[in-house]
Amino acid sequence: MEKEARQRAVIAGLTEDFACVNYVDLTTEAYENTTIFRISDKLSSIIPGWATERNSRERFRLFSKFAVYEPDREKFDERTSQSMVLLHLQKAPAYFVNFRIRKGDDFSYTQMKFTADYAADGTIKGLVIGIHSIDEVKRNEEQRAEYMAIIASLADDFEFVGIIDKNLGDLTIYRASPVFEKALEASKDGKIIDSQLGRLLRKIVAEEDQEEFNRKNGREIVLKALERNPVYKFEVRLMIDGQAQYYRIKFTQDKDNPDKLVVGLLNIDRQVRNEIAVGELEKELEYQNELKEARDRAEAASRAKSTFLFNMSHDVRTPMNAIIGFTDIAQKHIDDHEKVADSLHKIKSSSAHLLSLLNDVLDMSRIENGHVEITETPVDLIGFMDDIAPIVNPLAMAKNIDYKVTYGEICDRYVQADILHINQVVINLVTNAIKYTGEGGTVTLRIEQEADAKDGVGMYSIMVEDTGIGMSKEFMNHMFESFVRENREEVMKEQGAGLGLAITNRLVTLMNGTITAKSEIGKGSTFVVTLPLKIQPKSVSKTQVEDSANESKTLEGRKILLVDDNELNCEIAAEILRESGMVVDMACNGAEAVEMVKKNGVHYYDAILMDIRMPVMNGYEAASAIRALPDDGRPVVIIALSANAFEEDKQKSLASGMDAHIAKPVKSAVLLDTLRKFI
Repeated sequence: MEKEARQRAVIAGLTEDFACVNYVDLTTEAYENTTIFRISDKLSSIIPGWATERNSRERFRLFSKFAVYEPDREKFDERTSQSMVLLHLQKAPAYFVNFRIRKGDDFSYTQMKFTADYAADGTIKGLVIGIHSIDEVKRNEEQRAEYMAIIASLADDFEFVGIIDKNLGDLTIYRASPVFEKALEASKDGKIIDSQLGRLLRKIVAEEDQEEFNRKNGREIVLKALERNPVYKFEVRLMIDGQAQYYRIKFTQDKDNPDKLVVGLLNIDRQVRNEIAVGELEKELEYQNELKEARDRAEAASRAKSTFLFNMSHDVRTPMNAIIGFTDIAQKHIDDHEKVADSLHKIKSSSAHLLSLLNDVLDMSRIENGHVEITETPVDLIGFMDDIAPIVNPLAMAKNIDYKVTYGEICDRYVQADILHINQVVINLVTNAIKYTGEGGTVTLRIEQEADAKDGVGMYSIMVEDTGIGMSKEFMNHMFESFVRENREEVMKEQGAGLGLAITNRLVTLMNGTITAKSEIGKGSTFVVTLPLKIQPKSVSKTQVEDSANESKTLEGRKILLVDDNELNCEIAAEILRESGMVVDMACNGAEAVEMVKKNGVHYYDAILMDIRMPVMNGYEAASAIRALPDDGRPVVIIALSANAFEEDKQKSLASGMDAHIAKPVKSAVLLDTLRKFI
């Protein structure tokens, strides 16, 4: 009677959590082979006839049809077939099938549990089948984490499992492998107090992990950690049979008893060593990838170098061929004034193209290496547009192109801007437009302020529109790439290296601006550059941003000291100066120039034109030495005349005491205008 009472208590406890519990008798072939212990009203209400059905096969069919969530139905039928159930129960006393039950438009996670009822001879004579909801476990991650933590703590693969009394520190061992029984010296009753456990564990902790173990172990540390999280764990290496093996020590709260903790030791040596091996493999693969990337970069650089040299060879040889060819023609027809003049004109044009090409290459190199600095100065945008006209008008007039400058609404014409690079961008776009526009076409340059200034910054648009040959959509996807030109006859007949737009785009980006384009073949192109520019305060006068144009001043009779170690450069510069009536002395290096100034006096020369790279003493040193000489408050004018043509070269010249910097090759107009300005 006691046994029967216990069985009834078990059934009652079980059926309380199960929506359905029934028994299938496998020893009979009768139609009614199912005994129903419990059916919930909720479950039976959704399955017509299920509550009264006594045949197991029919009950499963009805359950599958009306209760199982349709996407799970096929798998449910397969896994709950009698043959599949018996196959699993021959290996284990229980078999579980998880699936979803329909719940209106939603579903609920459910589990069906099959338990074998064995006969005396060990055969299965019946099945106990229970259905219960696992929806709460599935949907509640926190409860699921706690649940899984407890289950994992008691899993068979833990070599040591025990319960610790939080108050007394006593440990009751539930499972311990022979290795741990020996290591922990467990007493027969399995009771070891906390301090003994810690001391015994420390005996087998690897020496290099002792400090870390002491820091993480201990009842107070564990309890505080479990107040924050349901699981507390850490890894340590234990000396097992003379070898260090990785173990995870895991603590969890006993779900049924708040005064107890579950502790387990899990061997993770293989896992950790696999992870270490994988990590080392990943590092090796990463190293190999880095080598491959380095090789790819080197190969790409080599290809880029080859492409660059190929392009430069072609583009440099073209104007050089013209220069050499027309020089030969001029020499052979030295007495034919008209032919010599024509040859010189073409030599000059080709030289200008060659210089432009070299400047483009150097500009691109400096931009890519981060050597271009944005320097803002006061600028009058209206005056800036006027200054461009003398440069581009001759090009437009030579092709009978109508070049127009228009202005939109500009509320703030005085700004802080890098006028040198804005000038370069605009001239690149305008000269490109003229180059690719045919005779009688139109090129328009327009500037306007897009909106009112915000926080002292205005948005300005510079538009260059032409009626030229236009660009294809395919080329426009690559137009800002270096050395790229559209492969069309009308394009290739014009000289160019394919660097102008690339430089323009990068300069605009450096100035925090944008550049866009629209074009159609045969109908022209429109480029729009948008730049944010700081507005000058109203107190800044117009004269502060206007160029101080030089009045026509005579240079006749002025004494000039020309310092250069290159004989040809000296000859060219001296000829320009003497043609304007100036008296020229020459020095071949900086030291000689300093001695000549000392000998003749600081005020003997009206100006000194100083090369930079020279033997004995360079131009910077010479300028500094001359500035150190007594000058009665009237210092001599020193102007750098150098092939060092970048902005930092100019700044370095000014820092050394020079008044101005002129880049070679020397343009006579620029040289003379500079002398008029400073003398």
